[in-house]
Amino acid sequence: MRSSRHLRGYREGDEGTFVGLWNRAYADFGGYVPRTVPHWKWCILDRPGISADDICVLTEGAKVLGYGVLGAKGHVLELAIEPALSIHARREIATSLCDAMEERAINKGDEMIQILVPSTDPIIGEVLRDRHFREEAGEFLNMTVVNPVLLIRGILEHRRTIIPRDWMRTFLLKLDNGYYRFNPFPWIYIAIGDQLTVEAATGEEPVDYRVDTDLSVFTDILLNRGSVRAMVESGRLRVEPLSGISEVVQLMNCVTLRTPWYSPYADGR
Repeated sequence: MRSSRHLRGYREGDEGTFVGLWNRAYADFGGYVPRTVPHWKWCILDRPGISADDICVLTEGAKVLGYGVLGAKGHVLELAIEPALSIHARREIATSLCDAMEERAINKGDEMIQILVPSTDPIIGEVLRDRHFREEAGEFLNMTVVNPVLLIRGILEHRRTIIPRDWMRTFLLKLDNGYYRFNPFPWIYIAIGDQLTVEAATGEEPVDYRVDTDLSVFTDILLNRGSVRAMVESGRLRVEPLSGISEVVQLMNCVTLRTPWYSPYADGR
């Protein structure tokens, strides 16, 4: 049976479809910010050196199945495939788009293409390995927590329904700077119960448990790069009284972000 899929370049008006496709494909990743048409135009179409032929689009009839954008020096700025399709279909689409972008790169004089792929995506990674691409560890992610009070409050409010109703505890976090040059919130008061309270503190508040650490350690726990127990064993986090470690673990489990992070080359605009 002859395939009705068709490879083409960018056409005016595609951007709305691309934005919707990207948002469906990557909404579950940490660091995700919903794409908008104005941002996509600014980030892709207005980027120096990008032409319609650098945007490879795979369609089936009027439906866009996936697209990829080739930037300077063989960098694939974006690659998105319709997530609702079967694994087999997505693998075929990934193969077609990677082949098209590789051919485009060669025609432009680039020796290879480079793609940032989510570590949890088995399809694109598998396609690239099958095509003998060299695999390297991703670039270092540098994240700065500007306002831990608002961040903790936002996460706990979002996850309020998963916090046991009968769990009523108060905590005082002492956060030294760590690797941060600036930390305007060295003390944070957290009360969990009928009402959720997260606010800047003075360090004098009476609480059930005190946690003494620094903002760098807190960031590592937040991003699931370290555990409370491991930090206690290494001396980088202290709990008073020590019998409250399990309570602090439960608190940190409520704020830890376990979603994998992904940022394409396009976000480095």
